[in-house]
Amino acid sequence: MTGELTPGAEASWVKEIEKELNKKDYRPLFMNDPRTPQASVLNLLSRAAEAAKAGDEALAQDLVHQAVDVLEDGVRRHYYEQSDIQPLLDYITQHAPVAKRSA
Repeated sequence: MTGELTPGAEASWVKEIEKELNKKDYRPLFMNDPRTPQASVLNLLSRAAEAAKAGDEALAQDLVHQAVDVLEDGVRRHYYEQSDIQPLLDYITQHAPVAKRSA
């Protein structure tokens, strides 16, 4: 997946989140989701990194929240449970420097 992402994928926090998404523990979880959410999430986070680098903090935050929404949509579609993805959601919000937005 790494070679296919936009230049923002070079951001260290995007790489850390990519490692987390690709852990063996999550493979069975994502097999239930035909949308391949990992690719969508990484693409959005990569774009967020590029927006942050360009100084567009609002766009960067929006893109991070869209990435989170991709995973939450899997819960709404009953591909997996909220408790299954909560560790990933927490990881994203802890590692994406632009995720800091009041709920």
